[in-house]
Amino acid sequence: MIKNVAVCSFGISIFSALIYAFIYFYHPDFTTVSNNTNARDSLLDVMQFITFASLVTAAVPLTCLRLAKAYPESVRLLKVFGVIIIVELIIGYLIIKYNPLFQTALSILVSSSVIAMGWWIQNINHANNARKSHTLNIIMQSRMSASYLDRLAAFTKVYRGNRFISKELAVLGDVTTTTDERSFSNLPKNIRDAYDGVCYLLNYYEFLAQGVKARDLDENLVLQCFSSFMQVIELKAFFIIKLAREKDKSYFEGLIWVLERWGMSSFNVNLAKSSPEGDLGVQIPSNIDELISKRKKKKPKTHSRTLPAN
Repeated sequence: MIKNVAVCSFGISIFSALIYAFIYFYHPDFTTVSNNTNARDSLLDVMQFITFASLVTAAVPLTCLRLAKAYPESVRLLKVFGVIIIVELIIGYLIIKYNPLFQTALSILVSSSVIAMGWWIQNINHANNARKSHTLNIIMQSRMSASYLDRLAAFTKVYRGNRFISKELAVLGDVTTTTDERSFSNLPKNIRDAYDGVCYLLNYYEFLAQGVKARDLDENLVLQCFSSFMQVIELKAFFIIKLAREKDKSYFEGLIWVLERWGMSSFNVNLAKSSPEGDLGVQIPSNIDELISKRKKKKPKTHSRTLPAN
């Protein structure tokens, strides 16, 4: 949009400059207008003003685009500053040409605007650096956190490749309700650890996503470091997220938001109305009732110890 405006303005400036050159060099025989004002001079002034205004309207947006690339956090207010600068330059042109007495006031206005813009960009840059530093600290803490690494290892041991959490397990350990500890405790330990691990990871990635959404964390760093993990977790925990969001749409809203924002299709958005059991991969475990009943039938082994003789 901004580039289109700049290109159109630049085209208008070239067109008006050609008209100005034609009138100035070829001296066509214009009739005079009222008040004995020469029509040729008036038209030259109009063409000169249109050329200047068009060039300003083309140059300022392009400059703002370059500043936006260098300082992405400044995008929101750069448009406002761009409009203010364009208006000041046009007013300055009219004052210098027709009423030079106001040049002092104009210089004060322009210098104040430039100082305010420089202070604002410096402040934005400082906040951006602080945000990056905070995000890097969080990333490093996750890499050195024994709790995070243990939960991640427990999860990946069970749900490698195209395996994902079954609907039965998601219902049994619904994150929005009180878990049936008696039934859940009868599951194999690796399944219980993997389920606890994925719930931990879901909550952690939701924290990161909400931090990105609230602009408390650097979006680019989180995207580069965690985007693939977030997409994998969102797929493998499809039924956990789906069951939670059926009760309250606020659950895992940030995780789905960042995936959609980054162009990574959310499975909970695209497959919510379909039957994805056969599309996502292999459900683990797929026979919870049978698994629990078998483990209940097993009797605990007893070990006898012989006390040493005196």
